[in-house]
Amino acid sequence: MKSWLVLLCGLILLLAGCSEKSESAPEIDDSYKRPPTLFLAVSDVLIEKIEAQNYTWQYVDKTTQQIEKASTDALPPSKTVSITKPVQIKSMRYLKIGFQPKPQYYRIILWDAYDRQQQTYTNTADIKEQGTYIMEVEANFETGKAHYYIPVTFPEK
Repeated sequence: MKSWLVLLCGLILLLAGCSEKSESAPEIDDSYKRPPTLFLAVSDVLIEKIEAQNYTWQYVDKTTQQIEKASTDALPPSKTVSITKPVQIKSMRYLKIGFQPKPQYYRIILWDAYDRQQQTYTNTADIKEQGTYIMEVEANFETGKAHYYIPVTFPEK
């Protein structure tokens, strides 16, 4: 009985040792093919990471060394994001927008639920509106332009 048990354990170990190990393929970093992520924070607390919804982008493909262009269709703000679950901004005083890498220029456009532009800013500290809006951040980078849409509710003063 002991010999069968030892033989069975040995066979299991042998089969386990001979089985093919599946190595996961290395992850390919293709983030250069699209605009950077926008980071929305209050003070130093990240509240939202937003990918560009509309953009035109140009890059050098690392495998072919060819210049490639990418773009998405531009839809109105209300067709891009839903305003039904806005991000609650509790304090405008510490609202920050960040990118990595930073754009050459960006501006903030507030839209109402009917795609009517309400106001344009170049700094979050200047926003004086109250209520719910779609906040568009339009950013110009060295390699293209990107539009980020975030439904937000600004606090009452």
